[in-house]
Amino acid sequence: MQTADEAVVLSISRGTSVILLGCYISYLAFQLYTHHSLFDAAAGGGDAGSGAAGGGGAAGSRYTSGGGGASGANGDGGGGGEREHEQDAGLTMEEELEEAEAPELSMWLALTLLTIITLTVAVCSEYLTGAIEAVSEATGLGQAFLGMIVLPIAGNACEHFTAIIVAMKNKMDLALGVAVGSSIQIALFAIPFVVIVAWAQGLPFSLDFDDFSALTLALSVIHANNTTNDASSHWLLGVQLVAVYAIIAIIYLYR
Repeated sequence: MQTADEAVVLSISRGTSVILLGCYISYLAFQLYTHHSLFDAAAGGGDAGSGAAGGGGAAGSRYTSGGGGASGANGDGGGGGEREHEQDAGLTMEEELEEAEAPELSMWLALTLLTIITLTVAVCSEYLTGAIEAVSEATGLGQAFLGMIVLPIAGNACEHFTAIIVAMKNKMDLALGVAVGSSIQIALFAIPFVVIVAWAQGLPFSLDFDDFSALTLALSVIHANNTTNDASSHWLLGVQLVAVYAIIAIIYLYR
C-alpha cells in the first residue's frame, strides 16, 4: 500500500515525465526540422571558418593599415600584394570547407546495421543488468556503483570511442553532440519514458531520487555547461571533467 506522500510523489513524477517527453520531442523537431542548419556539422564548420576568416580579415586590416602607413612613401604595391594573399587564403579556406565527406554507407544499410546493433545491445544489456546482484555479492561492490559507473561505461563504450575519434579529427561540434546529446537523451527521454511505461503497467516507478543523486546531477550539468559554453576547449578542461567524474565514482564506490 502506498502512503499519501508516495502517491503525491508518484503523481508529480508522472506529470513531470509527460512534460519532459514533450520537451524532448520539441528538441528533436528543433534539431532535425525547424533549425537543423544550426546543428549541421558542415554549417558549423562554415561558421567557424567564416569567423576565422573574419578574424583574419580584421587582423589583416590592422596589419595592412600599419603597413599602409609605413609604405606611404613606397607606394601601395605591398598593401595590394597582402590583400591578394589574404583573398587567396580566404578562397582556399572556403574551398576546403565546401568539400563534403562522401558517405561510406547508404541510408538503408546504415538503418539496417543500426537496428541489428540496437537489438544486440538490448539483449546483452538485459543479461548484464540481470547479473548486477550476483556480481555485487561476488565482488563486494555496491549496486549503486555498478549501476551508476560501471554499466554506463560498458554500455556506452562505442559512443565514447566515437566521440574521441571525431574529437581527434578536430570535429568538436560532432564530439560534443555525441557526448552531450547522450546525456540529454537519458534525462529527457529514457528516464521519463520508463516512468510512463511503468505507469501503463501499474508499477510505482517515480523520479524520487535520493538527495545525493539529485545534487550530483545538478552540479554535473552546471559544470558541463560552464565548460562548453564558450565554444573552446583545451586539455585542462578535459582534466576537470574527468576529475569530477572520478570524484563521483569514488563517492559511489564507498557510499
